[in-house]
Amino acid sequence: MGDRTGKGNNPFDNVLTHTGEKLSAYVTCYDSPRLSSDAVCKDIAEHMEELVESAVRKKM
Repeated sequence: MGDRTGKGNNPFDNVLTHTGEKLSAYVTCYDSPRLSSDAVCKDIAEHMEELVESAVRKKM
């Protein structure tokens, strides 16, 4: 397995909505507990529905 780096900044902090709000106010970055990239992708796919539902709830 390759080297890992620390957690970076939330990329959604750099994207603004049409009202000037940071998109990170609505979209949460998922921090997978998995280590390998394949396992992380699988983990995100398994949680996709709840991640989308969470963003929708924050918008309402």
